Amino acid sequence: MRLFKSILILIVLFNVTFSQTAEIYFSGVDLENNTVDVMYDSPEPLGGAQFDVTGAELTDANGGEASSAGWTVSTSSTTWLGFSFSGAVLPSGLNTLTTISFAPTGEEMCLQGVVFSDDGGSTLDISVGGCVSLTFSQTAEIYFSGVDLENNTVDVMYDSPEPLGGAQFDVTGAELTDANGGEASSAGWTVSTSSTTWLGFSFSGAVLPSGLNTLTTISFAPTGEEMCLQG
Repeated sequence: MRLFKSILILIVLFNVTFSQTAEIYFSGVDLENNTVDVMYDSPEPLGGAQFDVTGAELTDANGGEASSAGWTVSTSSTTWLGFSFSGAVLPSGLNTLTTISFAPTGEEMCLQGVVFSDDGGSTLDISVGGCVSLTFSQTAEIYFSGVDLENNTVDVMYDSPEPLGGAQFDVTGAELTDANGGEASSAGWTVSTSSTTWLGFSFSGAVLPSGLNTLTTISFAPTGEEMCLQG
């Protein structure tokens, strides 16, 4: 029974007006062991979740907040479904929903048919991240996470298979007013910003670690209804 009906990521959009939109995306794909984390970033605790995958068959799922909360998890070759008979919810914010194992059937795997419900059973609006390549490559991902519309700040996350020696990005829909924190600050990178561009590197050759990390936290002044990463 269905409980709900339903990386190089160059551009990720987020709404700079308050909303109940939650995000879901793949992160940290391991093509040697055929596993990938399914991440979520939700403004509300989750009372249930469901997603389908294309381009691969699901062979297992474990870990993440779904396991920590004791959710009942059911999987088929294409569908993951999680909920709690006791009403246990997953925390809001950015977290790992689950880690799935898969058998590739195509060149890329995508998330589809995503449904999130809050602790009252109401469905949340969903923003679904990009597909992940199932062929070995040097693809890295960059995206926004944890936007704070009261203080106009947002984390810029990266997920890279290799350490980073330098990085640059532009934003549209807002003016950059400040940038600090993240691995760029921890590594002592020289960071330069304009109203639209962030640039970071190291004169001493310091690199940022591979994997999923916060690149920096930017402050911004909205000039439109959504802010995008480009360049």
